[in-house]
Amino acid sequence: MGIIYKWLLFSIAAYVSSLVVPGIHIEPIGTALIIGMCLAFVHTVVRPIIGAITLHINILTHTITALLLNGVVYWFLAQQVAGFTVTTITAALLGGLLTGLVSWLLGKFIRD
Repeated sequence: MGIIYKWLLFSIAAYVSSLVVPGIHIEPIGTALIIGMCLAFVHTVVRPIIGAITLHINILTHTITALLLNGVVYWFLAQQVAGFTVTTITAALLGGLLTGLVSWLLGKFIRD
């Protein structure tokens, strides 16, 4: 999407928001073009920079959530499936971690 296209879209969106949302006012209408230009700049330039800076936080929280979910699934399956035993929550977490790692590695080498 070109920068001019983004500029026009954000300008229209800003103007519509001033019509719909109480407390937002744009006068004169040309101000919407300035707002659109600023929003397009932020969306095109600043947003990827912020995304790169906060990437480690996103990866960390996703990894922790996936680890805990895999551990809970392991623990649940141990209660439901005969012949599958998990004795501690640590074992469930480590099993979930290893299963996630192996499935990720296999997914890298084996494609549909």
